[in-house]
Amino acid sequence: MSRRRSARFWSGCLLAYAILLAAVSLLPGGDAAPLKWDSSITPTMQDIGHVLAYAILALLALGMARASHRLSVAGVVLIFVACCGLGALLEAGQWFIPGRTCSPSDALANVAGVAAGTLFFWAFRGFRIHVDLPITQDAPGAGKARVCMLVTNDVVDDPRVLFEAEALAQAGYAVTVIGWDRTADADHVLDRNGFRIVQLKLRSTHGRGLTQPFFLAGFWLRAWPVVRQINPQVIHCHDLDTLPLGRWASRRLGAKLVFDAHENFPDMMVGHLPTFAVNCLRRVERRLAPRCDTLITVGELLAEFYRSLGARRVVVVGNWKDPADFKFPPEEIARTRAELGIHNGRLAVCYIANLGRERRIEPLLQAVGGDSRFMCVIGGDGPQADLVRQYAARHDNIRYLGRVPPRDVPRITAACDILYYGFDETNPNARWSAPNKLFEAIAAGKPILTGDFGEIGDTVRKTGCGAIADTRDAEGIAQGLAKLTDPDGLKYCTHPAQDLYSRREAVRRLIGAYAKT
Repeated sequence: MSRRRSARFWSGCLLAYAILLAAVSLLPGGDAAPLKWDSSITPTMQDIGHVLAYAILALLALGMARASHRLSVAGVVLIFVACCGLGALLEAGQWFIPGRTCSPSDALANVAGVAAGTLFFWAFRGFRIHVDLPITQDAPGAGKARVCMLVTNDVVDDPRVLFEAEALAQAGYAVTVIGWDRTADADHVLDRNGFRIVQLKLRSTHGRGLTQPFFLAGFWLRAWPVVRQINPQVIHCHDLDTLPLGRWASRRLGAKLVFDAHENFPDMMVGHLPTFAVNCLRRVERRLAPRCDTLITVGELLAEFYRSLGARRVVVVGNWKDPADFKFPPEEIARTRAELGIHNGRLAVCYIANLGRERRIEPLLQAVGGDSRFMCVIGGDGPQADLVRQYAARHDNIRYLGRVPPRDVPRITAACDILYYGFDETNPNARWSAPNKLFEAIAAGKPILTGDFGEIGDTVRKTGCGAIADTRDAEGIAQGLAKLTDPDGLKYCTHPAQDLYSRREAVRRLIGAYAKT
């Protein structure tokens, strides 16, 4: 059958089925119903009927699109939205039909059906999504095995992903990292420190809420052909939002599956997504975590959590730093302090990270603002950036740097005296917290001021690498600073903590986990 005739066939089938679906959906109910449905049909059976009906609709729409032209990610997303929109429109139209009501559960079943039909079509027909990049199976430094990492950021600004990829490449693995660049105009392939980065473009932003899964599915669809082309022996999924694709790909390609949990993803989404969506993420996590060959995470508390889910092999590879990265000549430290405005023997309190509302930045600014003993250096971006600018405009001992390039963080950290990390203890993700700031402080030999929560609180108590304070208000932070400004507070013993949480140990654990995968 020619392409034109095939397109006409699929179009005719889709139009006829859509008319039939609309006619059935808008039939009167109750006593006015022209068709009497069997009363034994339960609500569950009705939901299954909705799922099947809209799965068929999605299959016909995708078949028509593929017969007409090459199917793109944008086309798949558009068809998905259109089918869901038709379901919502027909469901809303039932308000005006005698004996019928609009049911949210029916609308959700329609969406589930469209999703099921889309996935079925992808599995058995294929989208033939083309990625026009010069990708080969062997990344630079090919040796022990091909490793494909998946992450939903642009890779180059994620220090954990870069560290693990470089460590594996140096150990002889052929590593390719596939990332999602949400702002790029084209796909890119970069060779970096012995491994390859594939940046796939797909326009989006963070914080889209319930619309983000559509864009995430688009990234999965774009990433799958690249994964298949690499044909890896190990698929390494960074965070939960890449794990479904990794599980699918590992089964199709016969690859080992590694899940790298940077944080508890569902807890991180609390407040950003509705409760039902967070619960769906928890179910996905409970189902997929035990099916991974190896699970890597950042701290012991998260490791215990994943073991409780039934994960088979759990290894802690922390975001630990190399002290050598934080050592600079005295003249460079002096020059950096001068650039930051740290004069007259002031003690510099540093925070360079996300300026989210849960980070308790304002109590810190209130505690040090106008206090001539301190200089407060803040870097980063986020919802509280304007607040920091306002305090910096009012106080000459508060300096706001804006977004700081990752390469400059070690130098600025080394030039300061105290690191700060606040967090709202009521946030569900606080109980797992083992932030980069903690290990930057340890590597730089600087004390850290923080609250009593998560892994960071346990580590400070165990190693004495800082002070715990009540970060909810300025008074609590001032008391914590008083502990650290004591002559003994700034001269705590760094060596035990540096030995426990070293980059060398992280590399050893990562390579050991791969050797057993």
